[in-house]
Amino acid sequence: MSWNPLKWFGSTKTVEKTADNLFDKDKGLLTQVGSWVGNMSFTDEEQAEYRVKVGDKVSDFVGKTLEENTERSKARRDIAVLWIKAQLSLVLMVAICLPFDKPLAKGYLELATIDVMLWGTGSIIAFFFGAYVWGAHIKRNKA
Repeated sequence: MSWNPLKWFGSTKTVEKTADNLFDKDKGLLTQVGSWVGNMSFTDEEQAEYRVKVGDKVSDFVGKTLEENTERSKARRDIAVLWIKAQLSLVLMVAICLPFDKPLAKGYLELATIDVMLWGTGSIIAFFFGAYVWGAHIKRNKA
């Protein structure tokens, strides 16, 4: 007797039929799933409803956090202010050093634009000003 791993899944005909059901280019299950996924769409109406929901949640979040005056919220604001000051100081150092010492200015520029500085600054700006931008510009123009 020969060793045939296909027999683990049933007879050879059953395995061939299953393979045909899966891989048939016209009526196979993979083709059906692919066309189902391909035909899915996010309509303009669904996008508008989603934007309104997101805008409402952002507005709620801002309303809740603006009145916070806990030690944690004060510390969060203090850290954010210090971070922004450090980022702007590095950019200012680039501007000051550039006319006199280009390699030093390049070093400061590399420090000011490393991932941790850019992501940290971007996160702070998004946290503190993102809701304003969303409510004042994006939500008004899209709704």
